Amino acid sequence: MLAAEPAAAGAMSQPEAERADSGSEPQPELEPGPGLTGRTPHRSRSRRPSGPDSRRASSRFSRRSSAELELLGYPAPDGVRGGSPPPPPSAVGLREPEETESEEVETRAVATSPDGRFLKFDIEIGRGSFKTVYKGLDTETTVEVAWCELQTRKLSKTERQRFSEEVEMLKGLQHPNIVRFYDSWKSTIKGQICIVLVTELMTSGTLKTYLKRFKEMKLKVLQRWSRQILKGLHFLHTRSPPIIHRDLKCDNIFITGPTGSVKIGDLGLATLKRASFAKSVIGTPEFMAPEMYEEKYDEAVDVYAFGMCMLEMATSEYPYSECQNAAQIYRKVTSVRPGPSCG
Repeated sequence: MLAAEPAAAGAMSQPEAERADSGSEPQPELEPGPGLTGRTPHRSRSRRPSGPDSRRASSRFSRRSSAELELLGYPAPDGVRGGSPPPPPSAVGLREPEETESEEVETRAVATSPDGRFLKFDIEIGRGSFKTVYKGLDTETTVEVAWCELQTRKLSKTERQRFSEEVEMLKGLQHPNIVRFYDSWKSTIKGQICIVLVTELMTSGTLKTYLKRFKEMKLKVLQRWSRQILKGLHFLHTRSPPIIHRDLKCDNIFITGPTGSVKIGDLGLATLKRASFAKSVIGTPEFMAPEMYEEKYDEAVDVYAFGMCMLEMATSEYPYSECQNAAQIYRKVTSVRPGPSCG
C-alpha cells in the first residue's frame, strides 16, 4: 500500500480552499471556557410560523397599538393597523362637557335626612297618586336606598298621628321577606307638608310587572313565592301589637333579583291611600275582604288578600276583571255569604 503523501508546504487544505473561493474570512475558533466542552455550540434556529399560524401571529401583532409595542420593547412600525397617536397633553383626563354635566346632575345630592345619614338624588324611580320615589344613598353603608315622599295634606290630625305611630313600629322590622324600613321624618316640600320614608331599594320589579312580562308563572315558582309571602305575613301578624298590611297585592310584593326571593313592601301606606281616595276604601277593592268595608277587621284581611294574589299569579288575570268599577266589586264581594258549618 502506498502511504499518503504529506501536503506540500504552502498548500491549502480543502476547507480553507472552499473558504477562500467564497471570499469569506476564516472565523477564529473559540477556546472552551471553564465548564465548557470543546465542541462548538450548535445554534438552533426557531422555526418561524407559516401558513395559518403565521397569519394569526401577524394579525395579533398588527392589532397592537404603537404604545403597546413600545412598552413590549418593539419599535412601532409605520402603518400598523390599530395604532393611534397619543392624545395631546391638554386632552388627557378631560371628557365631553355634556357627559360630565349629566353625570354630575345624576350624582348631586339635592336633600339630606335630618341626621345627615341619607342623601336624596334627583333621579325619580317611581310615582303614585300620593307618593314620589327617588333614588337615595345611605352614607354609612354606601348602599342605595329608596327615598319616598308621601303627601299628607288630605290627612286629618288624628290620621297623621296614627300614621306616624305605624311608621315608628316599622323601623324595627327585619325579615328576609319584608322590605327593610330605615327611617322617616316630616318635611316641607314646595310649601306642602309631607312625610319622607327611606326604605330598601328594590330594582327588579314586582309580581305585577313579572306577570305582565312573562304572562305565565311556573308552578314551582308560584309555590316558592307563596311560601315566602306567608312567612312575611306571619312575621307581621305575630308582632305585638300585630301589624296589618291592609293593602297587600301583587303591585307591592317586590322581587329581589340576586336571590329570586320576594319581599312585602309599602307597609303603612293604607292610611294615606284611604285619605287620598275615599273614606270607605282602605285598600284595593279587588283584594279587599268584605269586613274591610265596615272597618271592623283584624289580620285575617291580609290572608284574604294573599288568596287574591295567588289567584292572579295562577291565572295571570286581575281579580274581578269583569267588573267595571269599585261599586260593582263591592256588591259582588259583599253578596257572598259563608256556607253552612261542617259541624
